[in-house]
Amino acid sequence: MKNRISNLIAKQFKRPSGIFGKYVSKKMQEGNNVVYKWMISLMEFGKAKNVLEIGYGTGKVLLELAVLHDNITFYGIDFSKVMYDKALENNNDIIKSGRMFLEFGEFLEYESTVKFDVIYCINVIYFWDDLKTYLLKLNSLLNTNGVVYIYMTDKDFMINFAKSSVFNKYSVDEVMQRIDESGFSCKSYASGEIGKRKGYSIKAIK
Repeated sequence: MKNRISNLIAKQFKRPSGIFGKYVSKKMQEGNNVVYKWMISLMEFGKAKNVLEIGYGTGKVLLELAVLHDNITFYGIDFSKVMYDKALENNNDIIKSGRMFLEFGEFLEYESTVKFDVIYCINVIYFWDDLKTYLLKLNSLLNTNGVVYIYMTDKDFMINFAKSSVFNKYSVDEVMQRIDESGFSCKSYASGEIGKRKGYSIKAIK
């Protein structure tokens, strides 16, 4: 019974749905605010024109970045209808201005008419069952010299926090190895104590 409940909750973290999904999404945003701030402080956009977020959730990070960078067009893909609707609501003005385009669907099926200068995802990698497949997809969507930023929490914390098998508990070394195998020219990562957890911001350049 305990494992079944744990898996049900984990599935809501992966893809919020229904009334409970709305509650989970609110709690996720509250719990991740410190992570969002850290990632925003680390990501560099330079002369970027097109930026994509995978798993945008409530759209909070997209909104903050759109306010900070009014010369960039932002895109997003998320497979939770609850998150899609909330992100549309939160970013309504930016979307109307033509500087943001959000889609509802699976990332591996995502197709774009533009190539991206920067792609980022925060707390999404745990739900990628085949890292290399997802990383190759990321690479295919990038311009030459485009950059990917990935935020992930330390494996030891995830083992203790996320008991469900829905979460993949990757180590940062394992992720870095898969990046090596996926056509990126260089990679690095920063680590920090983010709130009560250790986390990593991985940067990979095509």
